[in-house]
Amino acid sequence: MRAWLVWGIGVAVYLVTICHRTSLGVASPQATVRFDTSASVIALFVVLQVGMYAGMQLPSGMLLDRFGSRKMLTTGALVMATGQLLMAIADTLPLAVVARMLTGTGDAACFISALRLIPAWFPGHRIPVLTQVTGVIGQSGQILSAVPFVWLLHRWGWTPSFLTLAGLGLVMGLLALTVVRDSPTGPLRRDSHVAERFVSQIAATFREPGNRMGMFVHATACFGALAFGLMWGFPYLVEAEGRSPATAGGLFTLFVLGSVVAGPIIGHLTRQHPLRRTTLTMLVSLTGIVPWLVIFVWPGPAPLWLLIALVTGLAISGPASLIGLDQVRTFNPQNRLGTASGMVVMFGFAMALVTILLIGIVLDLAAEGSTPGLGDYRTAMAVQIPLWIGCYVGLIVSRRQALRLHGVTLRPWKEVWRDRRSTRR
Repeated sequence: MRAWLVWGIGVAVYLVTICHRTSLGVASPQATVRFDTSASVIALFVVLQVGMYAGMQLPSGMLLDRFGSRKMLTTGALVMATGQLLMAIADTLPLAVVARMLTGTGDAACFISALRLIPAWFPGHRIPVLTQVTGVIGQSGQILSAVPFVWLLHRWGWTPSFLTLAGLGLVMGLLALTVVRDSPTGPLRRDSHVAERFVSQIAATFREPGNRMGMFVHATACFGALAFGLMWGFPYLVEAEGRSPATAGGLFTLFVLGSVVAGPIIGHLTRQHPLRRTTLTMLVSLTGIVPWLVIFVWPGPAPLWLLIALVTGLAISGPASLIGLDQVRTFNPQNRLGTASGMVVMFGFAMALVTILLIGIVLDLAAEGSTPGLGDYRTAMAVQIPLWIGCYVGLIVSRRQALRLHGVTLRPWKEVWRDRRSTRR
């Protein structure tokens, strides 16, 4: 029972972390008014926040080895609460920027710390399932920001709403401090040294084409979904498509639920066809790309069914980014796996940051100082097209290099399906 309680608190901290992460995205229309600034500047807030998150991944892993999950979850939750407190009282851009950077810094510590609790408290056969469940429950924090937080924002206003999030973060930090323990037998043994030199480790990791393939896999599947979920999805649905905040909140709920359903299915397909993981990524990512292409040429506001198709497609595409992490496990020794995984995550988030920033810049240029309309938003969202093409080219090239280096030959699909039918008989 104690193990479930400790793990439950870790998951709860991660759930609130996701709510903190996505809170500014749903509040971006109010933020432009509060800080009397443009959409591109508000996008810069998210860029800085997620940039801090990506950049702190490797340092957070080293600190976790040194100090354990209890201290890292507590510290991460309190740092994020401080960031939300500053955001609640901020009335100038510099203070708001500091607030979001604190949020991103605290965010980086929580997911890996929650995952670290699982092997410490549960037997080995439970670890894979609980790892998936941790991610699924944590991502539902987007629902907290898209529904109750938006309701608070419209009913109470900016300061009380962000103060509520700060208070929630404080509660999570106190729960982590009082309930969470690193293991049933006490603190875990700390690793106080770095096994390899940082620069040489990164260079060796990047030279492996399988890792570059993992980077493009992760980016292809996740950058559009992250840009939509973290920043531009809510304002696009409300300001461009004219949907009510309640409808937009419902679509964001679908966004989360779609990921929950798609994740296990994609995992099963990955296990069934380990040599076709890149192909699977490209096919799955099309579920988010094709609806966008239809929306770009649709005359007038998109119908609800098309917006549902877009949100569902992005939700399905997002979990495929984890295929990139599965690929680096194939191509790396154990002592380089952490660096490779961090590189994959940082590349995907970097692509998302570029997308968020470019959309904000193009939106300001298209609107020319006026309130952006449907056409302006669609022009801005179209900056994703060259990024999709670049990711697909990088995927194909790096896959070819990896297969050639490791002497792997892919069998034709016709033979694969013929063997599967023979096995079923």
